[in-house]
Amino acid sequence: MKNTIALASAFFAAASISNAEIVVNDFLSFEGFVDSSYMHTDSDVNGNSNSFGIDQVEISWLFDFDAVTAQIDLEYEEGDDGVEVEQAFVNYALGNGDVVTAGRYASMLGFEAFEP
Repeated sequence: MKNTIALASAFFAAASISNAEIVVNDFLSFEGFVDSSYMHTDSDVNGNSNSFGIDQVEISWLFDFDAVTAQIDLEYEEGDDGVEVEQAFVNYALGNGDVVTAGRYASMLGFEAFEP
């Protein structure tokens, strides 16, 4: 029972630091997350085995120049070939509440599943 409590505590502690935001200055900041997994197999035939893997990493570069903002999302997923650009777009605030967006933007039309 003590091992279970210790393992659960370690899991929750690791999960709490799996995402972060770093503010470099007023114009540039980074945020992202790491999605990882752990598997333990207890077998009489092959013995015990533990495996740990990083399933997905996403890092967002956020730029803010008052009326112009930009975002670049880089993503790594296990099984894919390297790092790919998930989103890269620029927003321009017109001043009357309207915003013009250009670039590769993951828009939600209501049919896609939201990525937490």
